[in-house]
Amino acid sequence: VNREDISIIYPYIDRSMTKKNVMTEVYGAGRDAKLGQIEEYITDKLQDRLKWDDKKIKLVSQYLYRQIDIAIKEELSSSNVYKKYMKDIAKEIGEQNREIRWKTPIIELEVIQEQFKTKKQPITTKYNNKARQIQIRIPTNKIDKQDQKNSIAPNFIHSLDATHLFLTVLEAEKNGIVSLATVHDSFGTHACDIDTLREVIASSFAKMYSDDLLDNLRIEIEERYHIDVDPVEYIGSKEEFDIERVKESLYFFS
Repeated sequence: VNREDISIIYPYIDRSMTKKNVMTEVYGAGRDAKLGQIEEYITDKLQDRLKWDDKKIKLVSQYLYRQIDIAIKEELSSSNVYKKYMKDIAKEIGEQNREIRWKTPIIELEVIQEQFKTKKQPITTKYNNKARQIQIRIPTNKIDKQDQKNSIAPNFIHSLDATHLFLTVLEAEKNGIVSLATVHDSFGTHACDIDTLREVIASSFAKMYSDDLLDNLRIEIEERYHIDVDPVEYIGSKEEFDIERVKESLYFFS
């Protein structure tokens, strides 16, 4: 990649190009997934302007991926620490060839994560009087330790998002909001109820995260699987972090 190519594309780089890399970082996305996101952005948004071939798009994407990855590691270093902590838990449970179970805060929704190894099963059939063979994958009864490790952090976060949504809907109804649109961790209502909904979202969030959720998970895992898990070493001071301050944020949710 030469300087001219980079100088051409920099004016077109915006938040939408990098946000997928940042968002999926905490969910455990790997290099190929992030690189694909950048290539897709350049192809869909900029190809008509740049007229680059596939080779140049790939080279520029690789350069941008490296720069974004450096920035993520500097600004979101804590996410790697917590992902490793979760993976270590999954690894210990995987040695028992068991699924991973946990309950979410307050509503105690039980989550079960079980991903099994598969074996290839060839199937022979006929099409246009010619023999054809395809392969399907059949689940075994053996836990896939690597998949369990890679999935535990994103699935734990998803379970918390689902709990927050549940609490928000209940609290919204108490505050007279009966019209709600929800998509994963996004909320919508009529314009006249926006301010109330914003307060409800923030108060539900603060209520749920006022407890030490990772330490609660550690205790639950130790009791259920009879293993010793070290307490998580938080980056920064928990005492100085006031979750109640999210209630004062104008842009906590948008």
